Amino acid sequence: MKKRNKIKFEAIFLPDDKGKEHFSKKGFSSEDSAWNYVAKHICKGCKRDFSNNPLKSFCAAEWMVKSYEEKSEKDFITASEVADNLKVNIMTIYRYIKAGKLKAYKIGKEFRIDKAEFNNFLDKVKTK
Repeated sequence: MKKRNKIKFEAIFLPDDKGKEHFSKKGFSSEDSAWNYVAKHICKGCKRDFSNNPLKSFCAAEWMVKSYEEKSEKDFITASEVADNLKVNIMTIYRYIKAGKLKAYKIGKEFRIDKAEFNNFLDKVKTK
């Protein structure tokens, strides 16, 4: 089961004034919800002067919204899947784990290997 990374949005405040601090708020599920957050944080004068569209105000120009990928949970494979992938006996994989060459988690009686750790292992044993 492969999990996808989720696209999230971040509202970032980048003020022109040196006295104001930069900050951001992450975790918006859509670009619209991030811009709605920005619209709520515009000064009262700009809200009044640009009541039809506060995002066209001078204060809104100090904001930007960008997307980022939210990393998903770790993706694991079993020791037997690693053995099948490498076309080696499962005992070879167990020896790699015992020797510390391949990092694994023992869940009950089974070993689970993070796919990222498996890729790191392959990079280490690759011949030049």
